[in-house]
Amino acid sequence: HASPLLTAARGRPDMSIAEMVRFLRDECGIMIGGGIDELAGKIFRVGHMGKAISPEYIEAFLAGVRDFLQRKGLEAGQSAG
Repeated sequence: HASPLLTAARGRPDMSIAEMVRFLRDECGIMIGGGIDELAGKIFRVGHMGKAISPEYIEAFLAGVRDFLQRKGLEAGQSAG
């Protein structure tokens, strides 16, 4: 089901989603969620409500993901990492 409040995305097979969630929280001050139940370790969830829908928050999230991937030595794409 589509949700206007949340986006769930499949993680890359060459990275740990739990590690990315911790990095974004601890290093960037950004809170996202991992998957639940059978999706644990496979997806991450990003809310986009209130201030989180602003371009500044979105760019901070994307920059954080790019930084995480680069620190792990993984290729990061131009748009999202």
